[in-house]
This record gives sequence, structure tokens and C-alpha cells, in this order.
Amino acid sequence: MHYYVNFINRFRWLILILTLIAVGVSSSKISELTFDGSYRIWFSKESQILKQYDDFCATFGNDDTILIVFSDEQGILNPDALKSMERISGKLGKLQEIARVNSLLNYQYIYAHPQDKEDIIVEDFIDLHAIRDISYLKERRQIALSDPMIKNFLINDTATTTMIAAKLAPLDIIFSNDEKTPSHEEIKALRYELVQKVQALLVQEQAQTGYQYHISGTPVSDAALLDIASHDVMVYVPISFLTIMIVLYLFFRTIWGVIIPMLTVIFASLITLCIYRSLGFELNNFSINIPVFITAIGIADAVHFYTAWVGLRTLGHSNIMAIEQTFKKNFQPMLLTTLTTAIGFGSLISSDIVPMWTLGYTIALGSLTALALTSILMPTILLCLNKEYMPKPIRTVRCWIQELRYAYFVVKHDYVIVLFALSIAFALSSGLLFIKFDSNSIKYFDTDVQAYQAAYYTMDNITGPASYEAIIDSGIADGIKDPDFLRHVARFEQELYAQFPQVRFSNSLLDVIKRFHDVMNPEHPKDELIGTTQGMNAQYLLIYTLSLPQGMEINDKLDITQRYLRFSIHSDIVNSSQSLQIINWCEEWWKKEGLSATVNGQVSMFSKMQELISHTLKHSLTQAFIIISILVFFVIRNIKLMIVFLIPNMLPLMMSLGFMGWMGIPINVGIAVASVVVLGLAVDDTIYFFNKFSEARQREYDPAQTFDYILENSGSAMVFTTLILSAAFSIFLLSDFIPNVHFAIMTISTMALALFADLLLTPALISVMAKLSIRFGIGCDSFKEGAQESIRS
Repeated sequence: MHYYVNFINRFRWLILILTLIAVGVSSSKISELTFDGSYRIWFSKESQILKQYDDFCATFGNDDTILIVFSDEQGILNPDALKSMERISGKLGKLQEIARVNSLLNYQYIYAHPQDKEDIIVEDFIDLHAIRDISYLKERRQIALSDPMIKNFLINDTATTTMIAAKLAPLDIIFSNDEKTPSHEEIKALRYELVQKVQALLVQEQAQTGYQYHISGTPVSDAALLDIASHDVMVYVPISFLTIMIVLYLFFRTIWGVIIPMLTVIFASLITLCIYRSLGFELNNFSINIPVFITAIGIADAVHFYTAWVGLRTLGHSNIMAIEQTFKKNFQPMLLTTLTTAIGFGSLISSDIVPMWTLGYTIALGSLTALALTSILMPTILLCLNKEYMPKPIRTVRCWIQELRYAYFVVKHDYVIVLFALSIAFALSSGLLFIKFDSNSIKYFDTDVQAYQAAYYTMDNITGPASYEAIIDSGIADGIKDPDFLRHVARFEQELYAQFPQVRFSNSLLDVIKRFHDVMNPEHPKDELIGTTQGMNAQYLLIYTLSLPQGMEINDKLDITQRYLRFSIHSDIVNSSQSLQIINWCEEWWKKEGLSATVNGQVSMFSKMQELISHTLKHSLTQAFIIISILVFFVIRNIKLMIVFLIPNMLPLMMSLGFMGWMGIPINVGIAVASVVVLGLAVDDTIYFFNKFSEARQREYDPAQTFDYILENSGSAMVFTTLILSAAFSIFLLSDFIPNVHFAIMTISTMALALFADLLLTPALISVMAKLSIRFGIGCDSFKEGAQESIRS
């Protein structure tokens, strides 16, 4: 280290200038970063889930729909509400991004002519020229409330709420006049602008009518994610940096104590973002917080380094000597803590969820970058300071709690501390048995977010906003018209409602065939729901198709060969485990019938992501734990101390996850990421603890002296790095993106528990082992003499 420090001292100004140039060049790439909040970011291009959905869209069109719901307590079938529907539908229909607008107005009502029963009419449900006629509206209301094709979908069961559904056009139609294929950025911008147009339209309509319009759907959710990310990066990230700076100033009580560590982590953050961009990754609601992650990670080593330097300077060492001694004492623990943190994040690379593995990969590289800058930039800046500069002494944690006789307390009550800690840990950790997973995308939003409120308003007032698209294979071309197949569909629908009360509405071409059969054969037997022959059912569909106005075709309900039938299911918002039950039940039902069905749609995609979250949590945690254990063992080289090392680092994580299980808080993406990350971060303080423990053993201290020595030399940095990390991550508590909130809760609680474990449980375990070495000849032999004295006292 002597030669290294002298080299930096000799070329300090050149190193500083080159570092600033390198950071400046890296920062120029940051402006090229793009954001993506769509469903596609969660899945890799090779994902079978994504491929299955793309195949569904290619055959039946997408399921991207903007839903607009509003109510009138006096009844929605009144002239004002209907005129409002007309204006909204008309304006939406003029937008090139909208393929079709469905509402009560243009619902294709099938009925027989009153005078000529053989004359079958298919026409718009509402005649806008007759809406001033009260008797006409009463008649429409009575029909609507008895029509299973629209009740609990376009109108609720009290006729006080209605819904307008605007289906987005396929991309090939939107960009049909363009000479080039649209870029991903153009597509995202188009969808976001569309949501803004619709919202602006509804603001105008609300001012005119006084109705409160609630807008939801996948495009709305995607736009909300972008708005949340923009707000977080513009507001909460700066607040996080400011909070860290305040804590640093309170700790070091000098401006250099803020500037030097912050420059290190800010430069590391900029370089990490450049790496992220160079790898071709797009920002999302997780990775938008990369600067906070890197700052929180890098500041720990920076604080330990700066704290050690201040301590040596206040003892009278020269600046260059203080830096050299700081390196000698801290480089190994700095390297180990960086590696364990990188391992924690790096274990996410095995995840099949794209935002998780890209974040893990980048932060792992970023943590190594932070270590490099701590080892290069910090000593460079310190050496550039005036040789006479003397930092203010740091008031150590030992000074704050020396009246409590910390070491004496731990040694005297070590058995009680261990038993109490293990009892609490066991009680909380048993909640692991009740852990559940959830990947419902609506629950990613805070309750204040418009997309969340609109989805639940829709569920509470009219229908289930969660849609599943079951694609049923009849087995042969034209098979969807076969009476036997359609009877299977009818029985499937009946049993689906009976099995899942949360299913509110379903529709398919079966409903059209049943309606035609009722109208054309009003005297048919009660149990004869459809045509008795395939030709009859084909005739029903043909008449219906020929009667539809342009833009209302049924090609989104069946494939070209008429082998596959699309069966849409609308359900209440439930957790992904319940969604998977619906999906698995549907597919298994058809399998038992000798046919096949696949459940598709974006709700289905996010539900299936639950398995990926579970896989990530289990495998990433296991990988991180094994690799970190092997790494630490080669440093400690003592199996008994290795056990002492692992227990305080595993228990906090198990306790936090167990608490989630007891409280019924499902594990989502944020908690899964936090669980893996916090394992790497929690180990950091334990590494510094054992680093000072090793120094105390070399000095042949007894247990009490050892714990005092550890607290004297690393206690302050351990407490303040935990405080700084908690302060940085606490900003996520304010986010409207719930996985970020849960990430904050998980990391803060686990790190607080880990700190208490390091300061109480770890020394208590060591003390117990030392006493056992006297009584039973096992444990930590180097403490025998000191432990004997502890027992006597």
C-alpha cells in the first residue's frame, strides 16, 4: 500500500483530472437512456409466455383496451348521459389509434320485427333520436337489465353505471401509411399520447356534464408507470441524495465529510448508468432508482474509509500516513463487502424477469465501480487537500453508550441474549410457512393513483376489470359451429361461474348463436340453447355478420379457419394465485373433455410471472447464500466462527420474510429483489465486525475488551452506514409504485435487525462459545483465558 499511496500522491492532480474527464464522457451517454413501462419489459424475447401472447395477438388482435366508466345515481339511461356517451364515442372513434368503441349506444341488439317474426333485426341498441321519449328509455332499461350479453359489462344490474370500451388498433393499421417500420420508442410515445388525449377529452366532458369519468386499462396503467417514474426521478431521487448529505454532515460535522464521499458515489452512479445504457437496457420503475442504489451501496465503504482516515488524522498521523494506514486496515473488508453486495445483486441474473436480472447485473458492476472510485478518487481528493487540514474528531458510538457498559452487559447476559434472540427469530420466522406470492399488476399502484382507483371503481360498480382470454380448440376447421362443441362451451361457462364467484361476465360467439336461436325459434325446448345442426349455427353467424356495421366484425372472436374460439372472461381483481387457479382450472377442464384450451391476455401473463418471482427468490437467495458463505469461509477459516457469522445474517432476513407471512403481505417483485439484495448488504457490517474482531484476537484481548475494541473502531461506521442506507431507501416509501415501497420496508427492517444482531447477538454468541470452551473444551480457544475471567466475574 505504501507504493500505491505514494503513486497516487505523486500524480494526484492528473488522476483527478482524468477521473473527471472519464466521468464527463460517461455522463454524455445518459441522455440516450429510454424508459419502458409496458408489460413487455418483464419478459425476455425468448419467453414462452410472451411468445404465446404474441401468437394470440396475431390471430385475434390485441387485448389493449381503454375502459371509461361513469355513473348517474338517477339512472344512466337518460338523455344527458346518453349524449355524453355519444360525444365520447364519436371523439374516440376519430382517433387513428382506436380500432373500435363499444358502448350501450352501438351494442348490436338482436330481435325479431314485432309485426314480422321472421324478419330478424340487428341494430344499435340506442336510437339517439328517441332518447327524449321517457317510455322508450324505460323500455331500453328493462331490456338491458335482462340481456346477459351486456348486463354486468356495459351496464350494471341497477342501470346506474355504464362503460365505454375503446379497443386499440393493431400497429400495422396505425402505421400503414408509413414507409418504415415504427421504432419501439415511437410505439411507446404513441400509446402515452393516446392516454393523454383521452384524459384531456374526459376533462372537457366532465366540465360540460359534471359526471366523474374513471379511466383504466393496460394503456392507462403503462402511462401511469411512466408518470410515476418521472416523478420519482425528479423528486424522490434528489431528496434521497439530500437526505444522505444531511446525515453525512451530522456525522462528520464538516463540508469535506459530505463532498468527498458524495463525489465518489455520484461519479459511480453516473458510470453505472452509462454501463446500463451501453448494455442496451431500458429504464423501468425499478432501474430508475439506480443512482440511489449505487449511492446507498457505495457510501458504506466511503464512510468506513473516511471514518478511519479521520480517526488516524486526529491521532496525529500525517495525511499520507493516515491514508496508507486506512488502506491497510480497511481494504480487505471493503473488498469483501463489495464482493458480497455484488454477489447479492448478481444472483438476480438467474431470474427470468428482465427488470430483475438487468438491475442485478448492472448494480453488481456498479458496486465494483464504487469500490474502484473509493480506492482511487477518495485518496486522491484527500491528498489534494491542504496538508495542514485537520478534520473534526468523530464522536464514536462507544462514547454515546459507554455509560451502558455495553461489553460487560453482553458478556454477563450472553446466554439470555442468545436465547431471547433465537426465540423471537423462531416466532417470526415461522411465518415463512404462510408466505404467498402476488404479481397482480394493478396492485403495483398506490391507492392514490388514478389507474388503481378507476380499476376498483369499475369492479365495485359494474364488472370485473381483470380479463382472461381463453382460446378453445374445437379440434377441426369450422369446428366452432358444431353443436356438440358449443354445448361443451355452454357447460364450461356454467361451471366456471359456479366454481369462481369472482367471475362477473363472460362472452363469446356462443352468446350470439344462443340469441339468434331464441329469436328465430322462440318455441324451442328449454334445454335446446343452440341450433341442432352445424349448418343452422353457421347460418346464425352468417346473418349476424352480414347485419353488422363496418368496424364491428367478429374476426376477433375466431380464427380464419374457424377452429379456435375466443372466450373472454371478466373477473374481479384478485391476487395472482387466485388468477392462476382460474387459468389452470379452465385449461384442465378442457383437457378432461378431450380438447384443449389456453388462457391468454395480459392478466394471465402477469399471473404466470408469480412463478418466476418464486423461482427468483428461492434460487437467487440460495446462490447468494452459498457463494457468500464460501467467500467468507476462506477469510475466517474457522468453522465455528463461520456459524457465528452466518446466524446473525440469515435470521434478520428470515424474520422479515416471516413477518410478511404473518401479516398476510404477499411477496411481489419488490420484496423478492430486496430479499436477495439485503443479504449482501447485511453481511457488510458483520464483515467489519469480524475484521476488528481479528485485530482484537491478535492483541489477545478478552471478550469484553474485544467487544469494546470493535465498538470503538467500527461501531460508529456500522451504525451510520445502516442509518444512511435506511435514509436512502426510506425515500422509496413515498413512491406510488408499490414494489418500491415494499422494497424499502424490506430493506430498512432487515438492515435494522441485522445491525442489532451484529451489535448484540454476534458478540453474545462469541461470548457463549468462549465460555463453552472453558466448561466443555469446545468453542473459541483464543478466548479461554479471558472467558475464564468473565465466568469468575
